[in-house]
Amino acid sequence: MQLEIRGQNLFLSPMLVNQVEQRLRFVLNRWGDWVGAVRICAFNGPRGRADQRCRIVMCLRPSGQVAIEKTAPDIATAIDLAVDRLERSLALVLKRTRETNRTRTRKEGHT
Repeated sequence: MQLEIRGQNLFLSPMLVNQVEQRLRFVLNRWGDWVGAVRICAFNGPRGRADQRCRIVMCLRPSGQVAIEKTAPDIATAIDLAVDRLERSLALVLKRTRETNRTRTRKEGHT
């Protein structure tokens, strides 16, 4: 899994970056074969420093992508919310993919 974390007009402390890396690797480890590159971008929201945003874009193998964006009063919370949502979205996408594959396999077996 390739992982890129950057702040856009926003400083991300090395400690925060390390925590995010560890959490993402833990969360995404169980889907290792499905996960390609993951890009996290943290930036100020439309109200400037009053809100912070985190956007996560994850490429899936063999194809596809999941994109999440969350806003919170501080960047650590925004990242945390985005990672939580990413985990739920990934579980849903992979569940649908497995169900589709099972349906195709059943149809092919009956023809």
